[in-house]
Amino acid sequence: SRQPEKTDNMNAISNPKEFPVWKGGELRCIARSEETHDTASFVMAAEMPARFQFLPGQFVTIGVHIDDSVHYRAYSISSTPDRTDRLTLTVRRLPGGQVSNYLLDHLKAGAKVEATTPAGEFFLDEGVADDKLLMLSAGSGVTPAMSMVRWLLARRPDADIHFIYSARSEQDSIFREELISMAHRHPSFRLDLFLDNASGGRDRHDGFLTPERLDALVKD
Repeated sequence: SRQPEKTDNMNAISNPKEFPVWKGGELRCIARSEETHDTASFVMAAEMPARFQFLPGQFVTIGVHIDDSVHYRAYSISSTPDRTDRLTLTVRRLPGGQVSNYLLDHLKAGAKVEATTPAGEFFLDEGVADDKLLMLSAGSGVTPAMSMVRWLLARRPDADIHFIYSARSEQDSIFREELISMAHRHPSFRLDLFLDNASGGRDRHDGFLTPERLDALVKD
């Protein structure tokens, strides 16, 4: 149902493995899609042909010019490292947040921002592909977890993953439709949503995740 806003060069890079690793600099927004009423995903590509090298869960730092100053904020990458010619940043609007509000109000297809190379120590590596994984996230904290689970399921469609996500409501649940689709397509991917007012369903729970509820859901 969500159609991303695109530029003409969205598919310009045909074989990114031939290009040098991106070392930071300007990124151009090549597509934007609205995830919720206050959250959007931005597909970014380098100005010159380059490939992105990052681990699922890492972030980039974005710099934007606001009122004659450059303001920097770190945003987790939500896309999988398997797609090396672009990366996706998912940003939620924060009350009083200068950079998040600027990006949601101004970053559209064709617009540019400054960015640093991917970094961060919260990530998965190849060694976890055979493990049983419990993934816990809440609100916009789901962003790095989505990079991880997209990457894992692309390699191991039968990966044993229990994904527990807390949000205010179904409408505030970022990637909700994709997570539900993952649960339908992958029998070993289990999804549980904790919502302030759950609308029913086997995987929906009212209220907060507590130690007792976690023990009941994750017996192993």
